Amino acid sequence: NNNNNTNRHLLLDKYNNLDIHMHVPMGSVSKDGPSAGVTMALSFLSVLLDKPVPSDIAMTGEITLRGIVLPIGGVKEKLMGAHLNANIKRMIVPRENRKDLIKEYSRSIEEAGEVLDHHLINDLIKDNEDNEFKLTQVEDYYQNKYGISLFYAKEFYDIIKIVWNEDEVLLKENNSRLLEYHI
Repeated sequence: NNNNNTNRHLLLDKYNNLDIHMHVPMGSVSKDGPSAGVTMALSFLSVLLDKPVPSDIAMTGEITLRGIVLPIGGVKEKLMGAHLNANIKRMIVPRENRKDLIKEYSRSIEEAGEVLDHHLINDLIKDNEDNEFKLTQVEDYYQNKYGISLFYAKEFYDIIKIVWNEDEVLLKENNSRLLEYHI
């Protein structure tokens, strides 16, 4: 497609003539891990594409050099923090952190004195291990508790689809050894 090639070349020209400076003022403050990796990567892509990130979305997750989104610690606390910002309506968390949210959901049921259906929890955990899974009462629980819709990402490409609702921002290429993304 000739139009896509033209757009791609324009973006590459822009990239070649672009200086990006990311200022992290609290960078010297001790933290628990690299959970802002996906946010910073998306910020860079947003600048490159001149495409704003909606202000109602929060995200957390470590990202590898190949774009794989890795799990982080403290996902419940990050959800609570996002809840404190009334503007946040959606949150992207690493796909591997869903099991932590399932555990927290089951703990909340037990603490409320309700009967916990262990078969249901086992089904949720089993469903969680599948590549394709259904959003369930776990996500409904967090939506009701925090007013935030949860989305999950296994790779950076998932984040792009969630944030901009597009598949065409990046071309994803798989080969036998590497996963690469191209503008």
